[in-house]
Amino acid sequence: MTKSIFGLKLSAIAILIFVICFFGSTEVLILLGAFALLLEKNRWLTKQAFQALYLKLSYIIALRAVGWVFDFFRFLFGRTGFLATTQDIINFLLGLAFLLLVLLAILRLHREEDADLPLFANLADYTLNIVREKVAPVVSKPVPPAPTTAPPPPTVPVVPVMPTATDSTDNWICTCGRTNTGRFCMSCGLSRTIQATTAPAAAPHEPQPVEQAVEAETEAESEAESEAEADVFVDQVVAETAAVEEAVVEQTEDVVVVQEPAAEEPVESAEVRAAAGRWICADCSRENFDKFCRGCGKPRPT
Repeated sequence: MTKSIFGLKLSAIAILIFVICFFGSTEVLILLGAFALLLEKNRWLTKQAFQALYLKLSYIIALRAVGWVFDFFRFLFGRTGFLATTQDIINFLLGLAFLLLVLLAILRLHREEDADLPLFANLADYTLNIVREKVAPVVSKPVPPAPTTAPPPPTVPVVPVMPTATDSTDNWICTCGRTNTGRFCMSCGLSRTIQATTAPAAAPHEPQPVEQAVEAETEAESEAESEAEADVFVDQVVAETAAVEEAVVEQTEDVVVVQEPAAEEPVESAEVRAAAGRWICADCSRENFDKFCRGCGKPRPT
């Protein structure tokens, strides 16, 4: 509890006001109310002073009203002992009620609470224009969280999928290491069917990184393109050579028919007419460049 300008507790001053209310006069209560209102300027103390003042005024008015009522009865019926005794009893009850209210107020003020006398507290509130409505506690509304935008998903780099290089069905590798296109190897004469059945098992493919796989595929494609270009060039050379040989054979046959029959077999004449480094197989009439025919596997004649 706060103290007054004289260093006294406000509750002690309020108790003193109610004691003066019971034993003192109305003028003293008015002075104490003015002190609380003008000097202290404390609403709580001013309210206690007004409650004590209204209580004192009410007690005085009640005594005056009872006295006027019994004076009227005496005027009508004369002075009797019954009316005097009744008036004394009513005055005693009023004084007892006044004393109980003062004691109740003092006990509450001793606990540093409001006197809160019935009816008089409301009159003091109206006088001081104090609104005593119980205000419900204001519950603050929860602040909605600020909308957060989800971060965009991370972009995953797209790895280009390179088409796997497939081995050409026309090319095959012999056990001697030579790449061939026919049914027989041109270096050792081994047949392609035997090669397929006796070929060693391929080593298990080990997973490679993306860069190595791309490089391997690029190399395989470049090798396949170079081999295809070589085969096309060889086929062109063979076709041109065969056309030249056919023209030579036709001219030779015409000469032989006019002069005399050929002394040798057609196979031998064809082998003799073959250019150096190239030879034509007598069985399949295919032009070759190595020791074995790539069409039938026949060895090159010595």
